[in-house]
Amino acid sequence: MADDKNKYILSIQGMSKSFGRNKVLNHINLNVKPGSIMGLMGENGAGKSTMMKCLFGTYQKDEGTIILDGKEVTLPVYNFITGKGELSDESIKLGEKEILIVEGLHALNEELTYSIDRKNKYKIYLCPLTVLSLDNHNRIRTTDNRLLRRIIRDNRTRGYSASDTLSTWSKVREGEEKYVFPFQDEADVIFNTSLIYELGVLKTYAEPLLYSVEESDPMYKEAVRLLNLLKNILPISNDYIPVDSIVREFIGGGYFKL
Repeated sequence: MADDKNKYILSIQGMSKSFGRNKVLNHINLNVKPGSIMGLMGENGAGKSTMMKCLFGTYQKDEGTIILDGKEVTLPVYNFITGKGELSDESIKLGEKEILIVEGLHALNEELTYSIDRKNKYKIYLCPLTVLSLDNHNRIRTTDNRLLRRIIRDNRTRGYSASDTLSTWSKVREGEEKYVFPFQDEADVIFNTSLIYELGVLKTYAEPLLYSVEESDPMYKEAVRLLNLLKNILPISNDYIPVDSIVREFIGGGYFKL
């Protein structure tokens, strides 16, 4: 089996794609050997075209990994607002002694990089392990910190409403339970990305988005719960946030191009 894996010219692992609340691709896995002819068939709406568009860069996949036999790859630029890939002249090829960074839901899974010697890999697990508490008995959950980050970034980069992000959050959590948490022990180091001041900054961005969730919306109760949490936090202006702070990934205005 291991010898067969080394012969794959194309390997797709855990590829998913959603349009709003509609999940078209759900963790697709596919391996293709050189010289083979593979037919992709299915009923209308099964996701055939979406899968191929994700493969060729017309659409940006939400998660998963595509490996192409070490060949030079032209990188599409994904426009999160329009939801489409835009062709670019930029290309990438790993040179001698250069470092390859693999980021994503399956990055800790050893099956993803089985052909690379373990001594040549360094696995980093990032998580905002929130250390703040409301009082002696009630702590602020790490999950809520992550959810607030996602609501703000989804709105800024993808044009999603708070309701859109809240409605897909359970699916995100399900994916983590299957594809992230079982592999935590594979990490060489765990890096805590939470900042003591970030909830005050996130509050100023998240509150308007959460207030926009209407009472008739199925996500209304969850929006109210988060708003009640934020009532305990004093706002902090983004003027005080360094341009290289990780918080800038979510609120924008950072030094790095994201």
